[in-house]
Amino acid sequence: VQEVEAKNLPRGCPDVPFTLTRNNCGISGDGDCKKNYLKKKDKNKTFLSCECKESHEGQFCHCRYKC
Repeated sequence: VQEVEAKNLPRGCPDVPFTLTRNNCGISGDGDCKKNYLKKKDKNKTFLSCECKESHEGQFCHCRYKC
């Protein structure tokens, strides 16, 4: 389902990864990605999608934006 939804999204800028400071992504991880990105990065950019991903190095957000 996620792959189909991703294909239907408008084409945007490349993903912008950044660290999400928490123990794990959890249920609200994607929402926290958006909140953290707005606090730390350019507030004038518009979201297409954000996703929280866990790796062996920690939790990371991958957000895609309209250019």
